Amino acid sequence: MYKLISKRQLEVQNSSAPIVFFDRGHLDGLSYILLQKRKLYPYVIDCVQNSIDTYYFNRRVFFIDSLGFVVPGLARNESLQDSLQKAACLEQNYRALGYELIHIPPASIEERVKMVLDYITKWREDKAPDSRA
Repeated sequence: MYKLISKRQLEVQNSSAPIVFFDRGHLDGLSYILLQKRKLYPYVIDCVQNSIDTYYFNRRVFFIDSLGFVVPGLARNESLQDSLQKAACLEQNYRALGYELIHIPPASIEERVKMVLDYITKWREDKAPDSRA
């Protein structure tokens, strides 16, 4: 997972896209390792620390809240309780490292997309210099 995330980071570094979304970051992987009580390798800690030190990811993170159910699949074999436990761990770890979480509540996909885009639009407008003299 860390190699894939690092590869994606390299791919977008020279991108002309004004905004790039990642559905997972190094901190997510770290949280999963901790939840599964697996060995935490120095490489993983270094990747997370590098992401934090370089401010590669925005300090504002969209946190997509649970819909209240889980649809099992090949990549997802967890229960709703497991999913909620992972979400709580992720939220705690992001907050502990100084990230601002922007919760996107349960809604249709279209409504959630609109919430994210509206937030980004507002944030970009707030950052723009005042055009009045």
